[in-house]
Amino acid sequence: MSVVNLNRVCLTGRLTRDPRLETLPSGLPVCEIELEVHSRWQDRETGAWGERIVLLDVVAFGTLAEAIARYLYAGREIGVDGWLDVRTREGGHDRQVRVMIDTMQFIGAPPELARESSRVDRTEVGELVMS
Repeated sequence: MSVVNLNRVCLTGRLTRDPRLETLPSGLPVCEIELEVHSRWQDRETGAWGERIVLLDVVAFGTLAEAIARYLYAGREIGVDGWLDVRTREGGHDRQVRVMIDTMQFIGAPPELARESSRVDRTEVGELVMS
């Protein structure tokens, strides 16, 4: 019997800090961000709403990494599609789960563009795909 495994992640959230762009020894750009993702639920008994905030490490490579470093900043809302990567630290006990981005979508116009014009050029702001 064959089991199909699926490792896909689709999230929206806000950056908690400015992107950090570095270059690997191979010359490949890599950008790391932290994404704040909110989940809401309603208690069945009391009807009260609760909220959970999850902070996720997110990584992009190549031209996508460069675009993220150029256009994003702390507080900016984005959508990401990618997959989970798990790194085991020395000793094998601690694990770090990261989201590796395949595509990224800006959500809403940045404040400076929203003030200047309601039209946003999709070549500058839109979906970016890892190359």
